[in-house]
Amino acid sequence: MNKKLLTFLLVILSILLPSALKAQDLPFSDKEQLRIVIHYKWGFSADIAELNVKVSREEKASGPQFYVTANIATFKAWDGLFKIRDFYESRFSATPDLMPIYQHREISEGGYWARNWFSWRDQGRTIDVKVDKQKYNHREFTYTDKDIIRDVISLVFALRSEGLGKMTTAKRVSYPMVLDKDIVTVSFRMIGREKKKIPGIGECKTIKTGISVKRHAAKDANDTSGRFSITGEAGGVANVDGADFYGAEKIFIWFSDDENHIPLYFSAPVAIGSINGRLASYSGLKYPLNSLISN
Repeated sequence: MNKKLLTFLLVILSILLPSALKAQDLPFSDKEQLRIVIHYKWGFSADIAELNVKVSREEKASGPQFYVTANIATFKAWDGLFKIRDFYESRFSATPDLMPIYQHREISEGGYWARNWFSWRDQGRTIDVKVDKQKYNHREFTYTDKDIIRDVISLVFALRSEGLGKMTTAKRVSYPMVLDKDIVTVSFRMIGREKKKIPGIGECKTIKTGISVKRHAAKDANDTSGRFSITGEAGGVANVDGADFYGAEKIFIWFSDDENHIPLYFSAPVAIGSINGRLASYSGLKYPLNSLISN
C-alpha cells in the first residue's frame, strides 16, 4: 500500500475512532421507546394522557443523526373535557456532543395552538426560530449564545448522556434551551439517590433531580405570553410569563440509577392543580434496567 495513503488512513482513524468509541458509551440506543402516563390532580386524581417517545438513527450526507419523536395525547375519555395533541420531532448528531440540528413542535391543547421550527448552525450556538401562535402573527427570530442552545428533547438526552455524571447536591448543571419564542436557562441539581416505587414497573433505584427555569429577556416585547406545554393560556386560563414553571425547583425528575438513565417519574405544577408522569412501558433499552429492585 502507498505509504502516503496509509498515513492518511491512520490520521483519519485517529480522529474518528475516539469519537466512535465515545458514541458507543451513549446511554441510549436507536431502538429505544418509552411510554409515559401523565396523571393530573386537582380535586380529583386520574390518568389523563400519555407521552410516547421513539428514538431512531438516520444516515445523512452531513453525518449520522438521531431522530426522536414525542407525542402527547389525552386519552379519548378526556378529549371532550380538554383535548391535547402535542407533537415534537428533534434531530441531533449521533456524536458524543449530541449537537442539535432541527426541531419542530406542534401544540394543540383545548382551543390553543402553536407551531415552532428551530434550525441550528454555528456549532449549536446560533438558532433560527420560526413561530406561529394563535392570536399572534408569524414571527422569525435568530438567537445566539456562548454555549450550545438545546431544545427540550436534545436537552434531556444530553442530560442523560453527560449531565447526570456532573451534577451533585451542591453543583448545578445548566443548559440554554429554546422554548417557543424565548431562550431559557434550565438548571438541574441532584437532590439525592432514593428508592422509588413506579406503579406498573416496580421499585427502582433513582437519581432525583430538581429543575429551575430562568427566562431570558423576551424576544418580542409585545408578546407577554409564556407557555411550557400543558399550562396556562389554553382553556382561557392565563399563565403570564409561564409563572407556573419559572423559578426555583418547581419541576422534579427521577432518573434510573443505572447505565440507561431513563426518566422514570416526574412531577410539575400547572396553572390549576399538578401533574406527574410515570414510565409505563419501555423497549429497546441499550442496557438492562439494573435499577429495578423488585417488580
